Amino acid sequence: MENAEINRMKKIQKVPADGLRGLRENFFSDLNASFLVFLIALPLSLGISQASSFPAVAGVFTAIIGGIIVSLVSGSRITIKGPAAGLISIALASVMELGYEKTLAVVVVSGALQVLFGLLRLGRFADFFPSAVVHGMMAAIGVMILAKQAHYVLGVAPHSKSPIESLKEIPESIRNLNPQTTIIGVLSLILLFILPLIKNPAIRKIPASLLLLVLIAFPLSFYFELDKAHEYIFLGKKYFIDPHKDLVDLPDTLIAAIHFPDFSAVLSGASIKYIIMFALIVSIESLLTVKAIDFLDPYKRESNADKDLWAVGLGNMLCGFLGALPMISEVVRSSANVNAGAKTRWANFFHGVFLLIFVAFFTDLLHHIPIAALAAILVYTGYRLTSFKEFKHVYETGWEQLLIFVVTMITTLFTNLLAGVFVGLLFKSVLQLLLGVSWKNLFKLRYQITETNEKIRIEVLSEILFTNVLTLKKLLNSLPLGKSVELDLQKASFIDHSSMDKIRTFERNYSSKGGSVEIEGLYSHVAFASHPLATHKIFPNHVVLEKVLNERQKSLQQFAQSIGAIFKPDNAFDLYKYDGFLLGKRLLFRNNQMIFQENPESPKMIISEIHLLEGAQPTSKRYVTTTMLVMGIKHDLPDFELRKEDQLDRLKQYNIDFGDYPVFSSKYMLKGNDEEKIRALFNRDLIQFLEKNDKYLIECRHGDLLIHADKDSVMSVEEVKELFEFTKTLLAIFSVEAIA
Repeated sequence: MENAEINRMKKIQKVPADGLRGLRENFFSDLNASFLVFLIALPLSLGISQASSFPAVAGVFTAIIGGIIVSLVSGSRITIKGPAAGLISIALASVMELGYEKTLAVVVVSGALQVLFGLLRLGRFADFFPSAVVHGMMAAIGVMILAKQAHYVLGVAPHSKSPIESLKEIPESIRNLNPQTTIIGVLSLILLFILPLIKNPAIRKIPASLLLLVLIAFPLSFYFELDKAHEYIFLGKKYFIDPHKDLVDLPDTLIAAIHFPDFSAVLSGASIKYIIMFALIVSIESLLTVKAIDFLDPYKRESNADKDLWAVGLGNMLCGFLGALPMISEVVRSSANVNAGAKTRWANFFHGVFLLIFVAFFTDLLHHIPIAALAAILVYTGYRLTSFKEFKHVYETGWEQLLIFVVTMITTLFTNLLAGVFVGLLFKSVLQLLLGVSWKNLFKLRYQITETNEKIRIEVLSEILFTNVLTLKKLLNSLPLGKSVELDLQKASFIDHSSMDKIRTFERNYSSKGGSVEIEGLYSHVAFASHPLATHKIFPNHVVLEKVLNERQKSLQQFAQSIGAIFKPDNAFDLYKYDGFLLGKRLLFRNNQMIFQENPESPKMIISEIHLLEGAQPTSKRYVTTTMLVMGIKHDLPDFELRKEDQLDRLKQYNIDFGDYPVFSSKYMLKGNDEEKIRALFNRDLIQFLEKNDKYLIECRHGDLLIHADKDSVMSVEEVKELFEFTKTLLAIFSVEAIA
């Protein structure tokens, strides 16, 4: 690895401090992020409580405990702890079978079990569960949420217990709907489905749940006088409004909201079943969220999974003792926390404080939130978990992944979560045996390792499967940093999707810490899909063909040759170069790379097509964009971010404006910490050049530049040529400024 790249990474690794020092240094950024998360968490916590047949305030209690207490001892820095839609089906089933107080006892014991998991360092076993099984389970949970909450959108309480029967009951609820509550529920749903289609950046930054409450829930609640029990006539038919059923029902004081567990039936078969369900599902979801948020963390901090596991377990014990819902590390709120600029665990703490203040002093306002509006939020959540996009995403990773996904989903719907996960794991194992995997290697990984002073070579001699990949992961994580690692997979006749993911994750993480990784032997495999993480298998008598470029790649290759650049079309995962950039926290992989360097002393220009993930959820939007990365610039450039200005930016104070150049200042939002150096850099020549060429967003981090267009698609070949010329001119202006 080049010295310039190593020096850059050392700068990036100056991560925010933890503890009280982190509080002092990052107070305002964490406070700002926590308020946004609070706005998202409040209605979700209320809705999840209602859907789980817990008191409405129970979910808010969970988020308060997760924020104020668990955040201080957790092993992750920027995840948000609180109630989750993924636990609704278990909580509801437990309350219906055991009752509320006995379910609280179940929550306490399952929390103690999680503490034990953490102390025994079992966090690593989250990697044992294949993504197709986990996503299949979550899709089934989405159907369960939809099946139940669709009735409440219509102002009707469902009678059926099973999700399939609840779906069948929807036509009856439509016939018996309450018009006023239905108007609130349906308008809320329409808003939630329309908002993602709006491109205005200012509107996209406002939490959907906040818009729903302000534009629909509160106004219509007051207009229909839902806080007063009354009857009304619509189209000749009489309907009733009951505030205790149609609005959030809250106690007069926080003390009155506390309930204590009943341990009298905690050793019964039913209780043990739900203890295992809660402990297993909470642990899996929390650990996967921690892993996903570590991927989004711009500082690439690694969480302590075991510590986080016992911290969440401790939080769940407290929740059970105080009458609250169980908690997890929640992915939606955690993603929002990262995107809002949170830097430390204090963002989670402050979000808990905001919730406590609101529940303590604004109870009357919360009481005016219609149940139909909360149900609409949950219906939308369920839809996202089980949407066609999720099926499409799983299918893109391989036909066998979709098969595992569907089997897990259907089994879960017709039985329960534990049975669904077990059948999904069993089905995947049987399917792999049918695809030629040796049963002797299901749980055993064979490999050979040789090491010299600078190089480590690992030759894998057996199949790599979800059942034995933990051995490989343990080996890879034990390697000393800064080495050149060769991972030879030529004799690994079968590599499943989960294992490909672990291998590529290691490649990225190890490279980001100063080492290098070379994956060998995959050319002899056949991939089950075009996805870079698809299952790979060696077939007998398979002829390895030379990679064929498509027409666009041929054009890019010709352009690269014309400017003297190197063209690399293959997928690559060594993404450490992008660490520190805003775009870098969501990268999956890159391809169609062009590397141009005029001479050894010149900056290196790297054009790549970057595949990104918009969030951390399974259903997060995936897109591809073309970028230009410039490394090795000799001039001392300050860190800055330059992008098109939107309406919300004009309300903020951090924008660096230039009074002599009103056109530039009205077009762009420019920000950075060292305003004096930024103003010195943006002289007349640079500003006038950018006024005429306003297609691009520019970030400067640690002396490197990242340039890309403000669109979610790849550039045409002509646009790539324009990007190249734009960058050359920009660097020339910087050179003139440096001489001056």
